[in-house]
Amino acid sequence: MAEAAAAILLVGGVLGIAETVIAGADRIGGTEGLPADVVVGFALNGIAIAAGVLLRTGRSWAICLNVAAIYAFLYLSSFPNPLGIVLGAADLYVVGVLVYQRRWFDAMAAWRASGPIETHPVR
Repeated sequence: MAEAAAAILLVGGVLGIAETVIAGADRIGGTEGLPADVVVGFALNGIAIAAGVLLRTGRSWAICLNVAAIYAFLYLSSFPNPLGIVLGAADLYVVGVLVYQRRWFDAMAAWRASGPIETHPVR
C-alpha cells in the first residue's frame, strides 16, 4: 500500500508539472520572465515528487502526511475540475494509507537505526 501511495504522489507531481508547462506555455519566454504561478506550480509539484521518493524509501512520515493532506485540500478546492477531484481523492487515499501504515515507517526507522549487518566472507 505504501508503494501505491508513493506512486500516486510521484505521478501526481509529474502530471502537475506537465499541466503547468502546458497551461503556461503561451506565457513562458516573454521579456518579463516566468510568471509567478508557473514558478509556484513547479515548486509545489517538485515537493510532491520529493515526498513520493521519501515515502517510497520509508522516510519522513510526518512530512509526507502533511504534503498529501495539503495536496488533497488544494486539489479538492478546485471542485468543478474533474482532474482536481480525481487527484484530490487520490491524495486522500495517500493520507489514509499513511495513517494506516504508521507502524511500517516506525519499523523502517528502527531497521535503519540498527546499523549495518555484519557479514563474514565464506571460505
